[in-house]
Amino acid sequence: MTMLVGYDGRLEGRDAVALGALLARAMDEPLVVACVHPTPETALGRTEAELRAKAERTAAEGAADAPPGLEATHIAVPGRSAAQGLHDFAEEHGPTAVVVGSSHRGPLGRVIAGRVASRLFSGGPCPVAVAPRGFARRPNVQLHSIGVGFDDSPESWNAIQRAAALGVACGGTLRVIHALHPVIAPPMAPEESERLTRELRASRELALNRASASVSKDLHAETALLVGDPVLVLEHEANRGLDLLVLGARGYGPLRRVFLGSVSTEVVCHSPCPVLVVPRSVKFDPTAGGMAARDQVTA
Repeated sequence: MTMLVGYDGRLEGRDAVALGALLARAMDEPLVVACVHPTPETALGRTEAELRAKAERTAAEGAADAPPGLEATHIAVPGRSAAQGLHDFAEEHGPTAVVVGSSHRGPLGRVIAGRVASRLFSGGPCPVAVAPRGFARRPNVQLHSIGVGFDDSPESWNAIQRAAALGVACGGTLRVIHALHPVIAPPMAPEESERLTRELRASRELALNRASASVSKDLHAETALLVGDPVLVLEHEANRGLDLLVLGARGYGPLRRVFLGSVSTEVVCHSPCPVLVVPRSVKFDPTAGGMAARDQVTA
């Protein structure tokens, strides 16, 4: 497997290379830096050889930014758009993830999903990671603290599976985060609302404990159940020092495709730390890396 980075020569592309290198090193995988070039039909007056040569030079510049000791290659990829080129390449080669930078219009230090990221979110065949603006200039960046949004849905279990694998690979910690919405309805008596909220909290605590117990014994996992809007809760946790936030895609849309819901859409427009969105999967595999069941299989 490989870590695929989309690079176009901009500063935000360097942020993507920095994040891609961090993830590749954690997973002990090679890094592939890709620059998408237009086809002759969409770039009148330029031959395919010229377009490819320019893209190869740009991709080589991006690969040269990879840290020493990391296997990094570069490639020119044709496409009607950057998103389409990266999508088609990922569809054919199946990388572990596609990593892109934020929009250049966003504030420094924040993830702002641009046009390429947004289109990959809508139909990407593999996880998509977005680096905050200025990420390449952050000193001594490591993957120590990984957070994962969890609501006990199949999508959030798939997110835990991927986050746990990263956590074990990099020797980090996992923080399983759930946002609890209080049960409030205008006709409902306050006492009834409080009772239902307590029952909901109890059920969510059980789910969080089950999630925490499901990951490998080699990974320190903790839980956080916070009352409030999920977007604000996840932003709050990210601001507390998360190095990566992992989210599952929403529960509808094509299988094996990234398809964001409202929470993920908001988070990838505000997070101060990199965000990795995991696609819907056909089934959850408890024997995958990072899960407790794998400890028993490999013992």
